[in-house]
Amino acid sequence: MKSLGIKLGILYLFLAIINISFFTILIHINQVDLIVKIKKYESIQFASDISSEIHEFVSTINQSLDQYPVVAALEKAVEEACLRILGKTDFILFNADKRVIFESNPGDFSFDENYVMEAQNAITKREFSNRLFTASFINDREIHFYVPLDILNIDPVILLFRLDVSDIHENLGIIYRIVTIFIVCIMIFHVLFGIILHRIVLSPINILSARSLDISQGDYSARVNLKRSDEFGNLTAAFNRMAQSIQEKIEYLDRMKTRLEIELHMASEVQKSIYPKLRKTKYFDIAIHHRPLIEVSGDYHDIFSIGNDRYGFIIADVCGHGVSAALITMLIKEKCEEIAGTCTDTREFLKQINHVFGDMVSTYDKFFSAFYMIFDGKASSISYTSAGHMSAFAVREDKIIKLNTQGFMIGFSKNFSESFESKSMDLADNDKICIMTDGIYEVLNAERDQYGYRRLIDLSLKTAMLPADEMLKVILSDTSAFRGDCERNDDETMIIIDVKKREERGQAG
Repeated sequence: MKSLGIKLGILYLFLAIINISFFTILIHINQVDLIVKIKKYESIQFASDISSEIHEFVSTINQSLDQYPVVAALEKAVEEACLRILGKTDFILFNADKRVIFESNPGDFSFDENYVMEAQNAITKREFSNRLFTASFINDREIHFYVPLDILNIDPVILLFRLDVSDIHENLGIIYRIVTIFIVCIMIFHVLFGIILHRIVLSPINILSARSLDISQGDYSARVNLKRSDEFGNLTAAFNRMAQSIQEKIEYLDRMKTRLEIELHMASEVQKSIYPKLRKTKYFDIAIHHRPLIEVSGDYHDIFSIGNDRYGFIIADVCGHGVSAALITMLIKEKCEEIAGTCTDTREFLKQINHVFGDMVSTYDKFFSAFYMIFDGKASSISYTSAGHMSAFAVREDKIIKLNTQGFMIGFSKNFSESFESKSMDLADNDKICIMTDGIYEVLNAERDQYGYRRLIDLSLKTAMLPADEMLKVILSDTSAFRGDCERNDDETMIIIDVKKREERGQAG
């Protein structure tokens, strides 16, 4: 994009060209037209005077023809009259039969047969319109005047004389020089005016623009040093006050950011302490992946022993990210530990959790999905309940068993507690139970395509024979490759439970 200076410069140049062209054309046309008209008027006036005198002489001759007994005498009288009247002006006398009677300057201005046609035209106009003469421009430097002379008793005689108008070009040359000087003066004026305009208007704007760009690039110490008493002076003072205010606020925000980063790091470390340490029992092996979007996470997961070789698995996904979601996970952790030891039914467990958090939307504008599962090692079975969390499934050989139940998300209302249901399933050797939040499969690539739940299930089937930790690595590697260089958009949590074979459980026991 072109700068303001370039745009105004182009506009100013365009206006200057129009201005110079307009005045140049105006002066040129007026002066040239004036010179031509004056010269034309002078020439016609001169020709009229000559024609009038010649015709008066011819009238005198026609009234006293007896004094001129022969044609030669008449022609001689006309010749002498023309010499007297025209003086040094070159002229030719000839008749319609192309006979030359007299040439005043035969070396420079001699008869040409082409003159006869113009002479005939002059005679015709004389007869029909009583015009004393006709004129013809020759090479823009001289004018030929044809004057028919009506002398009785002889053939029509034509007086042809010429006037030199070459001085028009000299006058035009003077006009051209004046116009050139005018153009140069106008150009100098426009250049000086442009420089003054630049110093008064554009230079302060450029300075303010440059300092604004410095601030936008992080140099908050940038100031404008412009001593002006006009509006630009007021704008400079306002800009410097604004820059000072921005610098102070940025410095304050930097201090707050540093403090928040420290506190977020501490919060992250505290939150990490609530996550389970259990990774292996005689009944199962566990692989866990948890990666927050920022320092703290809105995903919560936990594993706790509830007696008689039973273990509770809980995963929750709080809406949103950041500190508020992380604080809710801490509260979920506290309440789950209180309820898990006294509640042996998954449906009842989530009912009590929803009773605690039932009005969270109206109070904190937050809610969360949850999946709770009890793993019974002795019975080799699981029971489970979902609260709007539809992402759990089991992989058994070459098929997928989705672990879905009815149930509304927690935090909307206590009245939804009765919507939960519980289901159970017997376990087989080498079953893989996969529990995750939607951040695992809602990964987006550069084309904004989603990795998808279906793709995750297909990959889980292909890798089901791998140990839990190897299976998890393959899944995470595939989702990462799909995302490419795109930024993550959610917290990620995934738990894979690898059910041991019955003989392994017996040996461990």
